[in-house]
Amino acid sequence: MARMTGPTEPSPPPAAREPGASEPEGPTDSMDPAHPAGSTDPAERGRIPGGTGPPEGRQRLAHSPGDRFRRVSQADAAVASGGSPVRAVAMGIVAALIGVGIFLVLAIVYTFTAGLVIVAVFTGRFIGLFVRAGADGSLGSPARTLISIVIFLVALSVASLTTWLVAGLEGGVLPLGDYLEQTYGTPIVALEFMLGTLMAWWAAR
Repeated sequence: MARMTGPTEPSPPPAAREPGASEPEGPTDSMDPAHPAGSTDPAERGRIPGGTGPPEGRQRLAHSPGDRFRRVSQADAAVASGGSPVRAVAMGIVAALIGVGIFLVLAIVYTFTAGLVIVAVFTGRFIGLFVRAGADGSLGSPARTLISIVIFLVALSVASLTTWLVAGLEGGVLPLGDYLEQTYGTPIVALEFMLGTLMAWWAAR
């Protein structure tokens, strides 16, 4: 006889997942929007999660490309101007030599007296203008005026001394002060120095 078997026992239900159990590992990063590594957008690759800077490998320039050309143009302008203290002094001396030459011609050859005041005035003005042009922004107004006044005073002193030396070669025996007083007069000589200095200051400021 066939063996009689009892009713089969139901299979046990699958074990319930315990709380806190980890999810099974699997390729889920590509589906998570918080993981840019799985993104297909090239701009998102290499970006640090939560960061606001540019993606890794893309560095932000410290200066815009136009700053380099701006700095080069400024340097070229400074070189092209050519202004310097040495150039200012040199051009002032050139103007002084021209003025002294005219002064000596009028004083020695034509024996002018009052006309020398006009020569001194224009000499001081030209010295100031030449110093200002030679400086070309490299010197401030006080420095330009100081250089112009010093050059003028030296130039006029050399011109007066030269006329006295020439007179001595022609037989004059008077001292420098007496010669200037008797030949040109003290007021004329004083006006030459004062007005010429004023014009040098005014033109160079």
